[in-house]
Amino acid sequence: MKTIDYAMKYLDFGFSVIPIYSNKLIENDPYFLEEFKSVLATSIDKERKKGATIDTAFKNGIATKLLINYSKRSLVQWKKYSEERPTTAEVEGWFRDWPLANIGIITGKISNIFVLDVDGKIGEEYINECGGAPKTPTVQTGKGRHLYFKYPKGMEIKSSTCTNLKLDIRADGGYVVAPPSIHGSKREYQWQKGYSLLDLEISEASDWIIDFATKPKKTSNSKDKASVTKPKKSEVTTLTNCEELDANFMDIPDIPDITNNSNQNIVDLIEQGCPEGSRNDSATRVIGHWLKVGLPAEEVWSLLKMWNLKNQPPMEEDELSNIFNSILSSEAESIKSDKINLSDFQVSVEDIVKDFETDVCKRFEFGAKDLTHLQKQLSGGFVGGNLYLLGGIPSSGKTALCNNIADNLCLNDFPVIIFSFDDGDRELHFRTI
Repeated sequence: MKTIDYAMKYLDFGFSVIPIYSNKLIENDPYFLEEFKSVLATSIDKERKKGATIDTAFKNGIATKLLINYSKRSLVQWKKYSEERPTTAEVEGWFRDWPLANIGIITGKISNIFVLDVDGKIGEEYINECGGAPKTPTVQTGKGRHLYFKYPKGMEIKSSTCTNLKLDIRADGGYVVAPPSIHGSKREYQWQKGYSLLDLEISEASDWIIDFATKPKKTSNSKDKASVTKPKKSEVTTLTNCEELDANFMDIPDIPDITNNSNQNIVDLIEQGCPEGSRNDSATRVIGHWLKVGLPAEEVWSLLKMWNLKNQPPMEEDELSNIFNSILSSEAESIKSDKINLSDFQVSVEDIVKDFETDVCKRFEFGAKDLTHLQKQLSGGFVGGNLYLLGGIPSSGKTALCNNIADNLCLNDFPVIIFSFDDGDRELHFRTI
């Protein structure tokens, strides 16, 4: 099965799904590769400035850590999908555009789950001390495992971290990486054999897990551990064997393909219509396009009804009308909010006089004896409150000129602050002196 098929199955389970960076995506997509190289170079440079010895092993170490971090980052602005699940068309569009992406599942109320993230031996020991965890779908991760639980009704669970115990909670405000994604360490996220979503229903969490998830994480010593409610051993099934994995947990017939119109040329979309799975999104695109080119609303509605006849099958007119009115309302609000009040740009005689009576039009002389001609061309110096941009080809002397201007401003008792993204402070000092 392809990654897109897994993503669609998770969407069918009711989860809010998003695309995540992956090693393969970074290695095979020129855009993401260049982005990664740039961030890597910046990270290495920071370590160099701290005095680190930069050799091949050191660079590889930084690259590995960065890859692990990247393989958990969302490719889209994911916060909105913690309040509303993405559409079928959106998920299909993401994973067709980025077939090598990892899969993320947003936790919390939106997906009706929260996840206990166990990262090693300390966390496993604590779980066993508390009596274990209920039998529930479980993912083997790069360093440990993810246990999926139903989001408890009538409660609020926020994502949180307990560093001492290597136990994290992923709930409202968080997400987890899901199989068959690839961890930054090159290890694949896999459902533990017999503990996949197809093998088990998602379980209710034990009292001690709910307690752990909803209370401050004060669990650094035995006294704190004892304060957590521990159920009887007979009430739970302890999960300790995470070695035997089943990579084909979703070995079921592929879902039917639905054409994705997110990148379809707008002209083709208008001429050809669209299939059932993407009618709402396509209608939104078509309406937005016609309104943006300036067609009156009544013409857009007439054209929209004719366009709808090309769809397979056409939408009900009531549904089409709801989409149209919703977008029309949004466009009206946008136009209203973007409306420019010309009176804001009107200047009265009193305003002009006030400007000249204050320091608003005060000029700052920067020429002294060195830059008199340039100062003259600028009518006697810089005007206070303005922003001046100096441009030029590389090595044309921009920095030297700015340093010269700064020196003269200081000689005229005007304070100067210099920001540079190219030269360090020592270089600027040497060039100035």
